[in-house]
Amino acid sequence: MTKLRADDATLNRLLAGDPALSADESDAILERVVAPPPKKKRPWFVFAAPLAIAASAAALIIAVQSDDGAFSARGKHESNLRVACHVVGGEPTDLRCAPGEGMRFELEAGAPYFAAFVLLPDGSVSWVIPQDEAATSTPATDGWLAITAAVDAQPGTHVVHGVFSKTPLTRAQIRAAVEAGSVELVTRKIEVK
Repeated sequence: MTKLRADDATLNRLLAGDPALSADESDAILERVVAPPPKKKRPWFVFAAPLAIAASAAALIIAVQSDDGAFSARGKHESNLRVACHVVGGEPTDLRCAPGEGMRFELEAGAPYFAAFVLLPDGSVSWVIPQDEAATSTPATDGWLAITAAVDAQPGTHVVHGVFSKTPLTRAQIRAAVEAGSVELVTRKIEVK
């Protein structure tokens, strides 16, 4: 299509004897109205800004989670303990125990050795593992321990403390380590009816 200058368009209309727009002028106007607007190029920083924000957030999260440059073990490191008197198919069915009933322990061992003691309602301590002063904590393995401890006869809430350590400890060493905070201590409660 030939583009007309304003003076050519005017001349064509006048020669045709018509003051209305010619077909070429109408087509040119229609093409300008219907044509999509030209695409604007966006500056590079419009795309870089979200990336910079995401990188800053990731760096902040990593900095907050770091522990002052100290090395730490990767993988399993936190111990867990479940206590129950009634276990069916590997699952505890009730956290209430009868006096003299056997209390069982399920471990997720983050440390190689385990000991347990119970704080009774009257404030006294009943040792489960080790069973005497000279004995040491037992090797910790994941799953239900073969050891079953009899529940003390005192009714009320019994607070069970599981102690996870890197080395086998006697009762005296466990007391000192708990006071010093140098062992992992996991606490659970059971009710004696």
